[in-house]
Amino acid sequence: LSADDPASGLNNFGLDFQANDYVRDATLAAMNSDGDGCSNGIELGEAGLNAAAASILLGYGSPS
Repeated sequence: LSADDPASGLNNFGLDFQANDYVRDATLAAMNSDGDGCSNGIELGEAGLNAAAASILLGYGSPS
């Protein structure tokens, strides 16, 4: 992986994840961080999950 932002060392997905307060949710899933025409959710296999379920299953959230 190459860094899209040399100062932080993050690629575009990392920058979007950071901008989304390090939360994997429907907002992040709908983005196309790498610009290839495919959403992050599709690429991460999360497209069929709702945001809460995806966060819990992936260890990035807790049930409310």
